[in-house]
Amino acid sequence: MFPVMPSVKTSHLLLSYPLGPRSWLTLFNSSTYTKALDDVLQHPESNVLVIFGDKDEFTSQSSYGKWTSELKGNVEIAEVVDGSHFWHGRSAQELVKLVRKWLP
Repeated sequence: MFPVMPSVKTSHLLLSYPLGPRSWLTLFNSSTYTKALDDVLQHPESNVLVIFGDKDEFTSQSSYGKWTSELKGNVEIAEVVDGSHFWHGRSAQELVKLVRKWLP
């Protein structure tokens, strides 16, 4: 995750963030990524959107709920009904609407 760059309008979109397999994907360095996300969320100029589906195949709805409830700072959270990890059909259309609404 790139830090917020004060001279450049920067936005971060976390789409179907893989909480379950994160430690495998980061070669067991997930704390580094957690710290980077915390730094971004606390930056006064940050713009972060987290979108996940309630039918994600890799991370449960309850895991996303717990994780997002603990996020503090400049963040918007969006849960899409019937959204899977791979975003197709109506959930993909909802995803597009959310992102378009969020972008500056």
